[in-house]
Amino acid sequence: MVKNDNLGPISTGGDEQDVNGYGERIPPQLVQRVEMIIKEREMQGVPVLILSGKLDLFARNALKEVIQKHKENKTPRVLIDMKSVSFIDSVGLGILALAVKMFKEIKGNLILVNPQDMVKGVLQNANLATLLPMFNTNDDYTEFSAIS
Repeated sequence: MVKNDNLGPISTGGDEQDVNGYGERIPPQLVQRVEMIIKEREMQGVPVLILSGKLDLFARNALKEVIQKHKENKTPRVLIDMKSVSFIDSVGLGILALAVKMFKEIKGNLILVNPQDMVKGVLQNANLATLLPMFNTNDDYTEFSAIS
């Protein structure tokens, strides 16, 4: 048993998970999972993935599956609406980088719209903004797509 002054005794056997990547075992009841919600709609014939929540380890598989589906369908362009993404970590950056690569394989485009300032800053600091077109609003994208 490991004693944590705030939580009392914590068992270190059984159902714990290595959620932080450092081999630390964390009991499932202490793991706060905020689910990534992904909704799909169309805007002028272009699929729009509306993300809500945290783009992190727990969102990895869900987003990867949706992106893979669009790659398999050879969808030429997909927008990712990040208006309700409150957090992105290195795993989220990795998913987006993988998605860019997947779309380049089919000569398609992945485009981000509506990123919050914090998320936009992380994308820019990771130089992902150079690989992934980013627009502040849907209207900015619409104006761009009308002239391109």
